[in-house]
Amino acid sequence: MQPYALRTSKLKPLRAVITAVEDSLCVPVVIVVCGAFNPIHNAHLSLYNTAEAALSSPSSRDAITGRPYLVLGGYLSPVGDLYGKPGLMPFSQRVDIAEAAVRDHPAIEVDCWEGLQPTYARTYYVLEHLQESVQTWYDSLREEGQHSLSERDVSVRVVLACGTDLFRSFFKPGCWRLDLLQKLLDRFYVVVITRPGNNFDCVKNRSDAFSPNIMVSEDESVNGEEAVAGGIHQMLPENCVLTQVINEETYEVDFSKYRFIYKQPTSISSTSSTAIRKALGAAAEAANRHDLAAEKEAQEGIANMVPEAARDLIIKYYFFHATNSEK
Repeated sequence: MQPYALRTSKLKPLRAVITAVEDSLCVPVVIVVCGAFNPIHNAHLSLYNTAEAALSSPSSRDAITGRPYLVLGGYLSPVGDLYGKPGLMPFSQRVDIAEAAVRDHPAIEVDCWEGLQPTYARTYYVLEHLQESVQTWYDSLREEGQHSLSERDVSVRVVLACGTDLFRSFFKPGCWRLDLLQKLLDRFYVVVITRPGNNFDCVKNRSDAFSPNIMVSEDESVNGEEAVAGGIHQMLPENCVLTQVINEETYEVDFSKYRFIYKQPTSISSTSSTAIRKALGAAAEAANRHDLAAEKEAQEGIANMVPEAARDLIIKYYFFHATNSEK
């Protein structure tokens, strides 16, 4: 693979950012989707698209300043090979597939920093790296005689867009280092994309001492008893406090101090990487027994779950792997 470099070709140009900041005093944000992408599928892209729609809504405003958001673009950040998940395909192949999937997307790039690290990179450091790198890149574009974004006291903010599986893991004891999770929640915005039928023990109006990372978004697709004014959902379990001892120091995260955007995508998808790998396994089994009709049916099912531009690479890498595994 090529040495790491931040990809910036799809980020909004500096002049557009400065104009928007001057006209509406907006908060510039970059959306980041982290994951294994093993392989990437349509729902992964929906995470970005839905988060972008939530942040771009006229009702979405920073809780402290009341300013609207300006989405500059976004990144997919695949985990590296040291993540150690069973069945994880090589980072280089997952990146190839992800790059093909977003090649024609107007705003999403693939960022390889996380996967190129010599050790497993925790999510906080990935988000920190991207926030600082994007800020530095915009500052480097400063024209002679003009102030940079930093000199204008304008800071790019990262938004973590995640599904409910990742969000639920916040509340699972031992799943996250609490010192880093607390820093993540204090420093970055979080948008949670969910599907109908996801049930949470919601705790409403639990505390008035909320984090600044409060975003408001009208979501007409959410209604009923679960809905909170403005589409905000506090998807918190009954026990809102986790504690953890790290290097003889006790850390505590009180989730009742935080709010998260809860947003349902316009188009609901039940796709998952596991379902795709299962379908690829079925196609491989059919190929090994020379059942062309079953193989074709399985591959057509796969095609409906993945971005069209990435389909051939997914079949190339994963089908070959699955076929060899079946032998």
